[in-house]
Amino acid sequence: AKMSINRIRRASIEKDEWDALKTFENVASEQQKMYAKTFCKSTLNNYHKKKKRFELVAAHISYDIIPKILPKYDFNLPVDENSLTSEQTQEYKKSIQNLSKDFRLKATELYLGIVKEEFEFQKERLQKLLHDFPQDRYEVPSTQIDDDDEEPLDNEVFTQKPLSQQQETINNQKGSELFKKYIEIAHKRAQLEIEREVHFLSERGVQETPVETQESKDLNPVMRMDFVLQA
Repeated sequence: AKMSINRIRRASIEKDEWDALKTFENVASEQQKMYAKTFCKSTLNNYHKKKKRFELVAAHISYDIIPKILPKYDFNLPVDENSLTSEQTQEYKKSIQNLSKDFRLKATELYLGIVKEEFEFQKERLQKLLHDFPQDRYEVPSTQIDDDDEEPLDNEVFTQKPLSQQQETINNQKGSELFKKYIEIAHKRAQLEIEREVHFLSERGVQETPVETQESKDLNPVMRMDFVLQA
């Protein structure tokens, strides 16, 4: 039921996103449209991509799952049990196991930091592009000259032609504001996609969690909630 609702929401948001883009293109100046297409489009896509990756890595951690991109490396040093006491054998095996867990801990911390910085970089880049968005055009209203050939040039009267209601409505809209509205809707659509993938992740969390994590979560320091809080 939840997924059906999300599909309906997504379809509605995608329609709103398309309508917002077309409204912007109908009102914006050529300079604004070129700027949006040349600079903002690719940056917006990169921003959504990096935001999605960052939030999914954080979600992996919150659901006690090691991100698939990280190497599942387990240190396996040879231990000759016949040449050690049982206490020594258990101690060394535990040390080797902790070494593997420490590796995953550091790798996860590093990866989370990387994706966070990548996301922040694209976020700042998009914000700068929106801040530097070309100014709106303010066209000079068309004028007409009162026909009176007998009057000297200095006495010519310029009057403004009345604008149609539709043209007046278009002139009152600003391309920059419409583009920001489009961006806001695009963000909503991207966030909905992230929420969908996080939901899938939570559903299959048990299957993706390594066996040693399922059996003894307290021994796996990789999956700490404070990672998410620090992010």
